[in-house]
Amino acid sequence: FSFFFLFFLCVFFFIFFFFCFFFFFFFFFFKQKTAYEIMPSLVGSEMCIRDRYKSFDVTLLINPHAKSRYNNCVNLIKAENSAYPKTLLLFHGTSSTNPKAIYEGYYENFDVAHSKQGLWGRGVYFACNAFYSCNGYAYKSNNNTYSILVAEVAVGNYCDYQKNTDSSLIHAPNLPGDPHRRYDSVSGITQGTRVFIIYNSNQAYSKYLITYTV
Repeated sequence: FSFFFLFFLCVFFFIFFFFCFFFFFFFFFFKQKTAYEIMPSLVGSEMCIRDRYKSFDVTLLINPHAKSRYNNCVNLIKAENSAYPKTLLLFHGTSSTNPKAIYEGYYENFDVAHSKQGLWGRGVYFACNAFYSCNGYAYKSNNNTYSILVAEVAVGNYCDYQKNTDSSLIHAPNLPGDPHRRYDSVSGITQGTRVFIIYNSNQAYSKYLITYTV
């Protein structure tokens, strides 16, 4: 009796500790991976979110339908360029639009049709530095809480305007010497940060929601 009791007791503790270890490892690894993935973008001026404000929270966003359309767009760019397109994690402020309406969109996350005309025309703008999205573009949900999105953007082969602007753009310009093909996106520098502009709604996918309290 004592032998079987000890045997089952050992088995019980083994299973218990195994599941505890598995749960801890999975939770810790997943959270660290999620945080680590965006941390390279949260350096320098982006520390305004993490260091200057009272609280800082990152939420992983999942939207299978929008992700599928984004993947299809990436594959299309890959086929046209004969190479996997360059993708970046970039910041996007939604201003007066609740970001939930964007990241829960059934078809695409970012609708170019709702975009306003900017320095590089009518497209969806994304910034390399968080401070650009925080200052004037963050969504204000109450008196002290703000939020911005971190999106995966397929910038591909982009046209770099540097500090030159062209507000008449409705799509990326043609490739040099090729009237039938265009750049995948446009990039420029404004307010001390590099921004990327896409003119295809499916070329970006909301990956994280950053919420912070002033």
